Amino acid sequence: MKKPISLLLFFLFGCLSANAQLIETPLDYSLPVHAAWLQAAAQSPNQARMMPPNALKLPFLDDFSYEGAIPNPLLWADTNVYVNRGMGRYPPTTGVATFDGINKKGLPYNWSGASGVCDTLTSRRINLFGRTAADSIYLSFYLQAGGNGDKPESTDIFYVDFLNKNNVWTTVAQRSGLAATVIDTAFREIRVAIKATNYLDSTFRFRFRNVGSQRGARDNWNIDYVKLDKNRSWREPTFNDFAFYDQPSSPLVNYTAMPYTHFKATTPQIAMTDKVVFRLRNNFNAPKSPQITVQVTEQYGGATILPLQTPFFYPISKAKDTVAPKTIPLTSYNFGGLPAADSALLVVRYAYGNITGQDQFTNQPTYPLLNDTVTRLVQLRNYFAYDDGTAESNIVTQNVGTQAAVKFRTVIADTLQGILINIPVIDTDVSTQLFNFRVFTGSLTGTMVFEQTLMRPYYTNNIDGFAVYPFRNGTSPPPFIPANTDFFVVWQQASTTTPIPIGLDKNSPQGSQFIFQNTGTGGWQPIAANIKGAMMLRPYMGSKRLVATETLRDAPVAIALVPNPTDGVLNVQNWNGNAATATCYDLLGRVQFTSALRKTLDLTVLPSGVYFVRIAQEGVAPQTVKVVKQ
Repeated sequence: MKKPISLLLFFLFGCLSANAQLIETPLDYSLPVHAAWLQAAAQSPNQARMMPPNALKLPFLDDFSYEGAIPNPLLWADTNVYVNRGMGRYPPTTGVATFDGINKKGLPYNWSGASGVCDTLTSRRINLFGRTAADSIYLSFYLQAGGNGDKPESTDIFYVDFLNKNNVWTTVAQRSGLAATVIDTAFREIRVAIKATNYLDSTFRFRFRNVGSQRGARDNWNIDYVKLDKNRSWREPTFNDFAFYDQPSSPLVNYTAMPYTHFKATTPQIAMTDKVVFRLRNNFNAPKSPQITVQVTEQYGGATILPLQTPFFYPISKAKDTVAPKTIPLTSYNFGGLPAADSALLVVRYAYGNITGQDQFTNQPTYPLLNDTVTRLVQLRNYFAYDDGTAESNIVTQNVGTQAAVKFRTVIADTLQGILINIPVIDTDVSTQLFNFRVFTGSLTGTMVFEQTLMRPYYTNNIDGFAVYPFRNGTSPPPFIPANTDFFVVWQQASTTTPIPIGLDKNSPQGSQFIFQNTGTGGWQPIAANIKGAMMLRPYMGSKRLVATETLRDAPVAIALVPNPTDGVLNVQNWNGNAATATCYDLLGRVQFTSALRKTLDLTVLPSGVYFVRIAQEGVAPQTVKVVKQ
């Protein structure tokens, strides 16, 4: 449980600044949605129990290296934990499962702040029938207290439970949180033997659960590399594996996303970075020298923006992390093949090779390990962003009247239609509070070109987690920003009751250089140097008018895709003809294609399997349709 904070500046790790009035506090993140697995999680209880229909076989392994917020439903029976690539601090491999006080709908388990059982992650049935103690079966996993989130206190507990043949859960291991004076962000391996005969049955399950504050993303625990297998020992290496443990850096200079019209009007020398950064983990107990490749492609048109770079070797000593920068010649970038559409999607892909001796799980069909390749998607649509879309913390203003500003710069002359802003759920409902927007060009003491006052926060459960605020103030048009012009979006809390949080992406520290604050004395100043991260506020540019979050509505009639199952071509029914986008995902959440919605969708080129088509159109809540391709 957290005690009230009365410091001028509070950080997750206890850093203080006597002058700053912008406060960083632990985050209650709004859960982003994995397009494919959310559909699986929404099945009826009877259907969920039958997926998969048979008990799993050994080995069981999940490293959470996949995209999306929901654990793999082929391995796990519930969806309470948050699978992500941001909350773990130096994990063994990319991706962790985070336990906290947020439920699967992205809301606190209990607004009152009571302490109790929060998240639970339960395996599906695992067939251990016929096994004996001589098979030496162990469950192992890596556990981290806090990580990039909030540190659990000594009264908070993480439990490991086993289900026996009598359908009774028994706690077999537990770990308490940390004392107030202790900082320990390491991932610690925990290993539990399964020898008792009442567990060696065809209905065996295990689960993890945390007890702590139920009022949001408090008392965080992260797990990684969950492995259950036979013929193991207490002292064996957990897993001979080499892995990336973080997503690639953005190929854009400063930004993580920018409007496509601005991107096309610039040059590689201005828009693209000449250095990429990757993070690697050698989980072998011996030195390794991986062969690294880097490539940037465009998803929709298939153009190669950065050709596959000449592989290079990077030696890493045993059981060690490394952060390795790689210089890329700017002349290697090629903008010539960019699509003529109104948006593009850059795919940055790092991969390694030349590593032999890695453990293989060919008899586990439920999920392949993906940590030998990491991918970053760079949206080129109609907004600027410094953040990667995931908040690990948040910023609030301590005093009413304190202002925060984020600086951006246009490439072409354009209209600022509004703001997308991440407003996390934290402690109490702030939807009745008030705040103001202002926009300045040139400098923060320059010309104020727009003002919109007494706005209310809106919570959102959509895939982006950003509330939409169109700039419409009576008859005043949205502000027009000239080409090659700095502009500043200013945010100010107006109400006095409860601080309004704004998401802070701590994994994009370059964004802090563009944040400024004004406490009412001393004028505008850069944000405190010990606040590292991007304020999750995105200006939306272009001629297209925005639809406010509170006015989004469900489709009058749900869109249907028929026939389903299909041999390839789907007919779109109940569509009103308005502009819409269809994105197809496979069962692992990987984008297969994105296109404008038409009367038919062609899946002919896709292999047989289960897919999910997400349809998004202006003013209507997105719809996801499960499709079976025969």
